[in-house]
Amino acid sequence: MKYVFDSSSIFILAEKKQFKYFTDGFTLSLAKYEIGNILWKEHHLFHRITAKELEEMISIYEDVFRNMNVFDVGGHLGYISKMASRLGISFYDASYVYFASKEGCFLITADIGLAKRAHQEIKVLRPDDLINGV
Repeated sequence: MKYVFDSSSIFILAEKKQFKYFTDGFTLSLAKYEIGNILWKEHHLFHRITAKELEEMISIYEDVFRNMNVFDVGGHLGYISKMASRLGISFYDASYVYFASKEGCFLITADIGLAKRAHQEIKVLRPDDLINGV
């Protein structure tokens, strides 16, 4: 089975050290920016992680992205825009839905709102569904 991982699912699975699932799927280049922003907020805004922890986490995510297939949305903008409008979701979220549909994959997301809307188009699983074998 193949999967498209959005940034929320990557964050949760990496936090739970469930890296094995990433070899069966891919993500989009924008996930790198979204994960980077999450880490930046955790350190600089919320002060939940130290500078050392930030460095360690960045290193982990660098490895995650290095070992995943990462697609770019270039050449697909029109299709993604139409999907975003049809489903009433952001362009970012529609990017993941579009590629999951295009590749015939499950979308893995922790975003409940996205999961409900995407379910109209594709099969959707939560990170815990993967871990629990659902």
